[in-house]
Parts: sequence; structure tokens; C-alpha cells
Amino acid sequence: MSNTAWWGGFDITEKQSIAWTMGNRRLVIRRDSFEYYVWNALKEEISEQNISIDRNYSSDDLNSDDLIRHLNKTTDERIIIEPKLADRSVVAKPSATLKVMSKGEAQIYVSTPLWFSAKTSSGAVLIDTPWQRPSDSWFGPSTRIGELCYAKYTDARLNSENIEYHSYRAVSPIKIINRHPEALSIEKINVPVRLLQVYHDEDSRLWTQPLTITREADEDNAEIQLDSEKPDNSPKLTLVSGARDISEKKTLIRNLTSLFS
Repeated sequence: MSNTAWWGGFDITEKQSIAWTMGNRRLVIRRDSFEYYVWNALKEEISEQNISIDRNYSSDDLNSDDLIRHLNKTTDERIIIEPKLADRSVVAKPSATLKVMSKGEAQIYVSTPLWFSAKTSSGAVLIDTPWQRPSDSWFGPSTRIGELCYAKYTDARLNSENIEYHSYRAVSPIKIINRHPEALSIEKINVPVRLLQVYHDEDSRLWTQPLTITREADEDNAEIQLDSEKPDNSPKLTLVSGARDISEKKTLIRNLTSLFS
């Protein structure tokens, strides 16, 4: 079944309010002559449902505590909504330890959370917020070496057909190549999502560009290859959102402990 695309360009007239709703999670944008009203209504318990759009939402009953007002001498008649990947790396924990055999490789698929990003047609950012904020997590060999990430524990699937799709998440295809004489044990994977673009397929399911991570035979480092702009798991994909961090290099070198634990 196809999902409804909640992203793209939206025409918005003065006094019009548009709402994006996921269960009891609601984001509303209202345009006036000299300002935009943006409500970010976040409940403690988020129900996991598909995202719906109401182009003529009544914002009269919204709480002012959830409101931010963006002022300008004019307002644009169009806003752009993008599904962005997280603003930090995301740590994924498979349900069981994975071992990539010596001189072997594996293809896995990891689902990561999405942010709701809205800007005017002239480029002014109105909001950039997660649909579901993941837990904070420290990833690294010690409390002094590492980085602050998000933790979203999820199973790593070997077949993309076994993934349960959600409109507020994107799927990252990750190939792991182990050229080392010993097996590579993986309990957690640090996915550098800030480097990845987002695509949608014909069913409005969201994907990131693929990653290839290679552990060389005689090093403790790993090579991260930002693969071709479009993942090869679907013949027809359309770019919907650029990466947060633009890297001119398609190949990056990282310490192995910064990617796997």
C-alpha cells in the first residue's frame, strides 16, 4: 500500500493553517501578512501512526506554549517541507550480536528517525524538529573519546523486504566488508546520518543513500564509502532532501571504534 507523501512544496494563503499530524503529535504552520505561526505540539507518549495532512486546520485551540512566531516584512506564498535525517549520528543496536566473517561481507538495512523541516520558498527556516526524539547516547571507547549521538535500537535486516516501513523513518542500506583475518563483531552501529541524502520511492517510502564500510586487513581503521547518489534497492527513486553535512569526499577514514562496538 502506498503511503501519503507529507513533504514537498505547499501553497499557503494568508490566514491559512496547515497541520501535519501523527497520532497525538501535531505540527501546524499558519501564515499571516507579516509573520508565520508555528506550533510544535509534542506529547510525552507518541502513538506510531502514519502522518496525515490537514490543509485547512483550525488553530484556535492550540496551546500558546507550543508556539513560535517568525516575523518579517513579507511572507511567502509557498513553504517547503523536507524529511531530514537526525542532526547527530544515530546508534543502532541489532537484536543480537552480528559477526561478519573474515574476508566476508554483509548487506544490512537499518531504519533511522526523521526530522520535520520547514522553510519558506526564500529559504528561511521555520522549524527543524524530530517526529520522535530519540534518546541521547554516548558512543566511543571511553567517556572522553567519542561523540554524543542518538540511540534508536532497532533490528538490522538482511533483506529490505522484511523491513516494517513508517512514514517518520528512513531506511539506510549499509554494506559491511571485512578484509581482516578475524571476524568483525558488531553489537552497535554508529550510522553517520548527517552525511546522507534522503530519497523517496514510488510508494512514498523513504530511503537514504547507501553506505559501504570496509575494514582493511591490517588496520584498525575503517573506510566509509558514500555510495552512488541513488540506492540500488529500487529502480525509481527521487531525491527529496540533501545531507546536513556536505562532504566533497566520497571516501572517509574513521577509527573502527567510532563505528562499531
